Amino acid sequence: MGHTGYRMSGGEIHVKGDAEDYAGNSMSGGEIYVEGNAGDWIGNTMTGGEIHIGGNAGDEIGFSMSGGEIRIEGNAGNQTGYSMLKGKILIEGDAGDNAGYNMYGGDVHIKGNAGNYAGRFMSGGILRIDGDVASFEGNIFSPDNKGTIIWKGETIWENGRKAKPGWTKLNVEKKIAE
Repeated sequence: MGHTGYRMSGGEIHVKGDAEDYAGNSMSGGEIYVEGNAGDWIGNTMTGGEIHIGGNAGDEIGFSMSGGEIRIEGNAGNQTGYSMLKGKILIEGDAGDNAGYNMYGGDVHIKGNAGNYAGRFMSGGILRIDGDVASFEGNIFSPDNKGTIIWKGETIWENGRKAKPGWTKLNVEKKIAE
């Protein structure tokens, strides 16, 4: 079922199987529940409403979203929260590379592990990762990175600065290697 809920402004859609790419594209309200897996670009440019995926989802979940909520019970692909402005994304499993890439706002919470380059080029927003991270891009420790990164319950970066003394790129790399 392709483009499930395209430009949806209210009501409910319940998909008993899988959804293809672009579920919830340009959605402004209502609810979409997918029992199975979903493709790429879920919640692309959404401004409101709720999307619930019972399985795994593909790449670029919540691209340029400016409101609403997305919940993935399984894993998500690369670039979760890419260019996100507002809203919430919850990934119950793992996420691929570039989680929180180029975020401007919003809240991405990954309960599992994240791939490489988490928190890359954030202008704002909150990226929470409860599990392990394959690697952080060096530029997350740049004054230009204005996002907040919370890793394993500790804020390690906030609004262009270390959240607490002692957090350095080397310390984080050592923690990743442990």
